[in-house]
Amino acid sequence: MWVHVYVNSSRDLPSIKAAVEDHGCQVRELEPALYEVRVHDPNGDAEDEVTEYLNDAGIEAEVSYENPQTEGKPKAYDLLISGNLLSVVVNGKGGTIEQGLPRETCPSCDQANCCNQCDGSRGADDNKESEDDAIDRTRYNAVLDAVESIILAHACAGIKVDDPKYIEGIETSLEAAANALSYLDAEGAAPAPDIDAEIAKAEKGDTKALAFLYDHYSKTSHGPNCSYRCKGECDCEKADIAQVLEANGRDVP
Repeated sequence: MWVHVYVNSSRDLPSIKAAVEDHGCQVRELEPALYEVRVHDPNGDAEDEVTEYLNDAGIEAEVSYENPQTEGKPKAYDLLISGNLLSVVVNGKGGTIEQGLPRETCPSCDQANCCNQCDGSRGADDNKESEDDAIDRTRYNAVLDAVESIILAHACAGIKVDDPKYIEGIETSLEAAANALSYLDAEGAAPAPDIDAEIAKAEKGDTKALAFLYDHYSKTSHGPNCSYRCKGECDCEKADIAQVLEANGRDVP
């Protein structure tokens, strides 16, 4: 993730560039003694990194995420996400969503947060959705709520949320969320896990599969004809899980 920090220094542009560009940063002069430094910042410590680069070069400077030119002034972002407008306004460390992404609404009352709770003011008999459709709709709307909150938080932290690559990432996330929700069954549960496949992976030492089976063991029951929990004395899923857990040194509850 690329972020911007701002450097106040009496040194000239070539000096600032020489101090930070060897570390992969990009610099541009905004006005005399004020520079914008673009930093690849996966760890969230860009201020400290740039300060260290400058100090190592013998340059004293004030480094901040806040641009002195816009400090105290609201900044608006109009983001086109999957063809829909999201308007975000940042003011200092806070901000608001001025226009959110469109939500899916109840066909009976046209409200996004309704889940079969309305009086059918738009014609419940003709438009009433099923319980499953209402759950799917409110789930997807909740995803949009979360994504908007993340974008707002990033904007307030100084991340360039209007960067095309950032917007592309948001669109990919929304598409993935929609695909994931489509796999949920009518009761809202994820598809049943393939226990045989997890056992096969665990037998090969897959630690994730072992952890899954250990957690799943307590949620399963022995078959009606089982006489013992494992060691081949009964033939059911729970016994198979117990056997592979014990073979890998796990204590079976």
